[in-house]
Amino acid sequence: MSTPGARRIRTSLSFFSDFCYCLGYCLFWLILRPALAMLGGARVFGAECVPRSGPVLLAPNHASYADPPIVGWAAPRILWFMTKAHLFESPILASLMRIFHAFPVDVDGVDREALRFSERLLRAGRALCIFPEGGVSPEGRLQALKPGIAVIALRTGAPIVPVALVRTHRLLSPILRRPGFARGGVEVHFGEPLNLEALPTSISRHQQAEWIMARLREALVAMLPAEQRPAS
Repeated sequence: MSTPGARRIRTSLSFFSDFCYCLGYCLFWLILRPALAMLGGARVFGAECVPRSGPVLLAPNHASYADPPIVGWAAPRILWFMTKAHLFESPILASLMRIFHAFPVDVDGVDREALRFSERLLRAGRALCIFPEGGVSPEGRLQALKPGIAVIALRTGAPIVPVALVRTHRLLSPILRRPGFARGGVEVHFGEPLNLEALPTSISRHQQAEWIMARLREALVAMLPAEQRPAS
């Protein structure tokens, strides 16, 4: 059942929307770049792994509230972001997030409106970022992944690119909620798209989603440092 948050999806796939996104990031980068430099720096690896055209799903770990703008800065594509619905309760914050192509989703239920909009984006050849943990990890370690991104990939055929965000939890701790120094610097690692051609066809759709999530988890764990890997 769709939620009130999901029904607040009021976005456009127009040129003007993309122009506002790019302009917003240009202005935001003027602030973000010196801030990152002072707090440890930032580096990007594997950007060539992101297809330059056509539908694609980016799947980053979520260790900090700073993750969405960092992914948007690092990605070589204009992105759309699936975002928790409660963040849209503030009209000012909602308007700002829409400039940066965020749209609401109810992470505690089946939000059919958000799923339909996600499929619309991908069928239009757009790039969609979904944090499969469904929320920020309190300690920066990779948490259990929710299968929604796999369901969308199965329905649209869009490839999934794993994205490892390294040390962003030091930059803006989800516990302290204030900027800190990220010793060693923040790193964004884009991995090779998951090979969905190897997806077993003799199993159920549910099992196929589980297979995708297992491959995604393996890819993220391999790219993350020990301090951000699951505790067990």
